[in-house]
Amino acid sequence: LAARLAARLARQGPTQFAWNASRRSAHQSTHRTREALGSLGASEPTSRAPRRTAAQEKRSRHPSTIMVQTRSGKSLTPADAPSAADDGADAARIVALACNLLGWYGCNAFFNVLNKEALNRWPYPWAVAWLQLVTGVLIVAPLWASGLRAAPRVDAAFVAKTFGPIGLLHAVGHGAQVVSFGAGSVFMAHVIKALEPMVSVAIGVSCLGQKPSLWTNLSLVPIVGGVVFAASKPGAGLDVAGLTSLPARTALTSTVSFAFAKVLAKKQMTSKIKKDRGLDAANNYALLTCCSCCCIFVPFLLLEGGAAK
Repeated sequence: LAARLAARLARQGPTQFAWNASRRSAHQSTHRTREALGSLGASEPTSRAPRRTAAQEKRSRHPSTIMVQTRSGKSLTPADAPSAADDGADAARIVALACNLLGWYGCNAFFNVLNKEALNRWPYPWAVAWLQLVTGVLIVAPLWASGLRAAPRVDAAFVAKTFGPIGLLHAVGHGAQVVSFGAGSVFMAHVIKALEPMVSVAIGVSCLGQKPSLWTNLSLVPIVGGVVFAASKPGAGLDVAGLTSLPARTALTSTVSFAFAKVLAKKQMTSKIKKDRGLDAANNYALLTCCSCCCIFVPFLLLEGGAAK
């Protein structure tokens, strides 16, 4: 053995001989480890990662599996990140909201002008207010009866308990608003009714315990100021003595009534009730119009019924 080792050392050189010896030692150690694991029934350890299939390789190269590092340190895939379709949907919703708001303000402006013209020709504000609500009932009732629009699932007890108080407040607000338009200028009514957001915030804090943020309250300043500026006439001043007149009092009554109606509706009309009763936005306002029409018929009949013939 010594002679063979000496011959091999002379033939390979010291460096090659030491390297081959280390390889044989490592091979023997690995062989002994495999035999020991085989006797214990354990699986062979391996330092190599398992070879992936072609499908796994293809999936790993798909864009949806590429991880993107975010500023927060979390890794997101493009599927988790906002896509171009989501951005387009958000833009469409914003455009639809802007169009609805502009349409609402435009129709409201035309309503105020036509309302004033109608009251100048026929000075019966409670009759005009009732006929306006009757028109709404005549529009929605055939839709419910024909099935073109699904009718809300309500009964007399639910309407009297839930919609009765809201409808009464809405009727008072609508009637007082029309009286204010007929008794004075549209400018006076608009200036006072512009305070409705502030009144709603005050009622929400006092009745519901809501605490709006400072930015929410500050956002009311340009809204109220913009309405006052748009409704004012060039060179015309605001007569403080006019704040105690009939147009001012009825406009303030309308503002407070509408604010209380909104707060009460938010408190009573929960999402579950709306879903169970089939009260979407259109049905909710249509049923409120029907209740208000019934409530406002009494003051119309008592105050102007005979004279408005």
